[in-house]
Amino acid sequence: GWPGIGIKHVNVTLPIGEGELEFSSDKLVFRIGPSSLFPPAYFVSLNMTRLKKGGDLYLKLAQSSSVSASLDASDLNLEQISLPGLDEAFAGIVNAESNVTIDTVDLSKSGGYLHSNMSNVKTPNYMVSLPMAPFLIPGLVVGTVDIRANIKNGIVEIPSFKFGSSEADLKGTLSGDVRL
Repeated sequence: GWPGIGIKHVNVTLPIGEGELEFSSDKLVFRIGPSSLFPPAYFVSLNMTRLKKGGDLYLKLAQSSSVSASLDASDLNLEQISLPGLDEAFAGIVNAESNVTIDTVDLSKSGGYLHSNMSNVKTPNYMVSLPMAPFLIPGLVVGTVDIRANIKNGIVEIPSFKFGSSEADLKGTLSGDVRL
Protein backbone atom coordinates (compact mmCIF):
# COMPACT_ATOMS: atom_id res chain seq x y z
CA GLY A 1 0.00 0.00 0.00
CA TRP A 2 0.86 3.64 -0.17
CA PRO A 3 2.83 5.21 2.65
CA GLY A 4 0.70 6.85 5.25
CA ILE A 5 0.70 8.52 8.59
CA GLY A 6 0.27 6.34 11.65
CA ILE A 7 -0.80 7.94 14.92
CA LYS A 8 -1.37 6.27 18.28
CA HIS A 9 -3.93 7.32 20.91
CA VAL A 10 -5.84 9.73 18.71
CA ASN A 11 -9.20 11.53 18.66
CA VAL A 12 -10.69 12.18 15.21
CA THR A 13 -13.54 14.58 14.47
CA LEU A 14 -15.18 14.34 11.04
CA PRO A 15 -17.55 17.13 9.94
CA ILE A 16 -20.92 15.76 8.80
CA GLY A 17 -23.35 18.42 7.62
CA GLU A 18 -23.67 20.90 10.46
CA GLY A 19 -22.56 18.36 13.06
CA GLU A 20 -19.54 16.17 13.71
CA LEU A 21 -18.62 12.52 14.25
CA GLU A 22 -16.01 11.92 16.94
CA PHE A 23 -13.87 8.80 17.32
CA SER A 24 -11.14 7.88 19.79
CA SER A 25 -8.76 5.16 18.69
CA ASP A 26 -5.61 3.42 19.90
CA LYS A 27 -4.22 3.59 16.36
CA LEU A 28 -5.07 5.58 13.23
CA VAL A 29 -3.49 5.15 9.78
CA PHE A 30 -4.25 7.84 7.19
CA ARG A 31 -3.24 7.44 3.53
CA ILE A 32 -3.60 9.52 0.36
CA GLY A 33 -2.54 8.24 -3.04
CA PRO A 34 -3.55 7.73 -6.67
CA SER A 35 -6.42 5.28 -7.20
CA SER A 36 -5.97 5.46 -10.98
CA LEU A 37 -3.67 7.24 -13.37
CA PHE A 38 -6.01 7.61 -16.40
CA PRO A 39 -8.12 9.55 -15.68
CA PRO A 40 -6.19 10.82 -12.65
CA ALA A 41 -7.94 10.17 -9.37
CA TYR A 42 -6.93 10.07 -5.74
CA PHE A 43 -8.09 8.17 -2.68
CA VAL A 44 -8.19 8.84 1.02
CA SER A 45 -8.30 5.99 3.52
CA LEU A 46 -8.76 6.02 7.28
CA ASN A 47 -8.09 2.91 9.37
CA MET A 48 -8.92 3.12 13.08
CA THR A 49 -8.25 0.13 15.31
CA ARG A 50 -9.28 -0.54 18.89
CA LEU A 51 -11.69 2.37 19.12
CA LYS A 52 -12.19 3.71 22.64
CA LYS A 53 -15.71 2.27 23.04
CA GLY A 54 -15.01 -0.84 20.97
CA GLY A 55 -14.45 -1.98 17.42
CA ASP A 56 -12.38 -1.27 14.34
CA LEU A 57 -13.32 0.95 11.40
CA TYR A 58 -11.83 1.25 7.90
CA LEU A 59 -13.05 3.84 5.36
CA LYS A 60 -11.75 4.51 1.86
CA LEU A 61 -13.02 7.17 -0.54
CA ALA A 62 -11.95 7.79 -4.14
CA GLN A 63 -13.27 10.14 -6.81
CA SER A 64 -12.86 10.56 -10.55
CA SER A 65 -15.83 10.34 -12.94
CA SER A 66 -17.26 8.11 -10.24
CA VAL A 67 -17.27 8.13 -6.46
CA SER A 68 -16.11 4.96 -4.72
CA ALA A 69 -16.50 4.20 -1.03
CA SER A 70 -15.41 1.17 0.97
CA LEU A 71 -16.32 0.46 4.58
CA ASP A 72 -15.31 -2.32 6.93
CA ALA A 73 -16.62 -2.16 10.50
CA SER A 74 -15.82 -4.88 12.99
CA ASP A 75 -17.62 -4.96 16.37
CA LEU A 76 -18.14 -1.19 16.10
CA ASN A 77 -19.99 0.20 19.11
CA LEU A 78 -22.55 2.74 17.85
CA GLU A 79 -22.56 4.64 21.16
CA GLN A 80 -19.34 6.39 20.11
CA ILE A 81 -20.99 7.98 17.06
CA SER A 82 -22.92 11.17 17.76
CA LEU A 83 -25.26 12.20 14.95
CA PRO A 84 -26.30 15.80 14.33
CA GLY A 85 -29.77 16.61 15.65
CA LEU A 86 -29.79 13.81 18.24
CA ASP A 87 -29.11 14.39 21.94
CA GLU A 88 -28.23 10.72 22.40
CA ALA A 89 -26.39 8.16 20.29
CA PHE A 90 -27.81 4.95 18.89
CA ALA A 91 -26.83 1.86 20.88
CA GLY A 92 -25.66 -1.39 19.32
CA ILE A 93 -22.77 -3.30 17.80
CA VAL A 94 -22.16 -3.26 14.03
CA ASN A 95 -20.29 -5.59 11.73
CA ALA A 96 -20.45 -4.30 8.16
CA GLU A 97 -18.70 -4.56 4.84
CA SER A 98 -19.45 -2.35 1.85
CA ASN A 99 -17.88 -1.42 -1.47
CA VAL A 100 -19.89 0.96 -3.66
CA THR A 101 -19.05 2.84 -6.84
CA ILE A 102 -21.48 5.50 -8.05
CA ASP A 103 -20.85 6.67 -11.63
CA THR A 104 -21.65 10.40 -11.52
CA VAL A 105 -21.98 10.60 -15.32
CA ASP A 106 -24.13 7.50 -15.93
CA LEU A 107 -25.87 6.08 -12.82
CA SER A 108 -26.68 2.86 -14.72
CA LYS A 109 -22.96 2.00 -14.51
CA SER A 110 -23.01 2.10 -10.69
CA GLY A 111 -22.37 -1.05 -8.69
CA GLY A 112 -21.41 -2.49 -5.32
CA TYR A 113 -22.75 -4.14 -2.19
CA LEU A 114 -23.55 -3.65 1.51
CA HIS A 115 -23.69 -6.45 4.08
CA SER A 116 -24.34 -5.53 7.69
CA ASN A 117 -25.25 -7.34 10.91
CA MET A 118 -26.13 -5.38 14.01
CA SER A 119 -26.98 -6.54 17.52
CA ASN A 120 -28.39 -4.90 20.66
CA VAL A 121 -29.68 -1.96 18.60
CA LYS A 122 -31.66 0.73 20.40
CA THR A 123 -32.77 4.03 18.91
CA PRO A 124 -32.41 7.19 21.00
CA ASN A 125 -35.26 9.40 22.18
CA TYR A 126 -36.02 12.09 19.59
CA MET A 127 -37.82 15.37 20.25
CA VAL A 128 -39.87 16.60 17.29
CA SER A 129 -40.48 20.34 17.34
CA LEU A 130 -43.78 21.38 15.78
CA PRO A 131 -45.40 24.83 15.89
CA MET A 132 -48.40 23.40 17.82
CA ALA A 133 -46.40 21.53 20.44
CA PRO A 134 -43.24 19.44 20.59
CA PHE A 135 -43.58 15.72 21.15
CA LEU A 136 -41.16 12.97 22.06
CA ILE A 137 -40.59 9.85 19.98
CA PRO A 138 -39.30 7.42 22.60
CA GLY A 139 -36.25 5.26 22.10
CA LEU A 140 -37.06 1.82 20.75
CA VAL A 141 -35.41 -1.54 21.33
CA VAL A 142 -34.78 -3.05 17.91
CA GLY A 143 -32.36 -5.83 18.86
CA THR A 144 -30.95 -7.30 15.65
CA VAL A 145 -30.67 -5.82 12.17
CA ASP A 146 -29.46 -7.73 9.11
CA ILE A 147 -29.09 -5.88 5.79
CA ARG A 148 -28.06 -7.24 2.41
CA ALA A 149 -28.04 -4.89 -0.59
CA ASN A 150 -26.45 -5.09 -4.02
CA ILE A 151 -26.06 -2.43 -6.69
CA LYS A 152 -25.82 -3.54 -10.31
CA ASN A 153 -26.46 -1.51 -13.45
CA GLY A 154 -27.73 1.41 -11.38
CA ILE A 155 -30.34 -0.64 -9.50
CA VAL A 156 -30.13 -1.16 -5.74
CA GLU A 157 -31.53 -4.61 -4.96
CA ILE A 158 -32.41 -5.31 -1.33
CA PRO A 159 -32.96 -9.08 -1.11
CA SER A 160 -32.98 -9.01 2.68
CA PHE A 161 -33.49 -6.33 5.32
CA LYS A 162 -34.62 -7.84 8.63
CA PHE A 163 -34.91 -5.96 11.89
CA GLY A 164 -36.16 -6.78 15.37
CA SER A 165 -35.76 -9.72 17.68
CA SER A 166 -38.34 -11.43 19.89
CA GLU A 167 -38.05 -8.77 22.63
CA ALA A 168 -38.00 -5.83 20.16
CA ASP A 169 -40.37 -2.86 20.15
CA LEU A 170 -39.98 -2.71 16.37
CA LYS A 171 -39.62 -5.63 13.97
CA GLY A 172 -40.12 -6.37 10.32
CA THR A 173 -38.65 -7.33 6.97
CA LEU A 174 -38.19 -5.41 3.75
CA SER A 175 -37.12 -6.36 0.26
CA GLY A 176 -37.25 -4.74 -3.13
CA ASP A 177 -35.24 -2.56 -5.47
CA VAL A 178 -34.64 1.10 -6.20
CA ARG A 179 -33.42 2.59 -9.49
CA LEU A 180 -30.70 5.22 -9.01
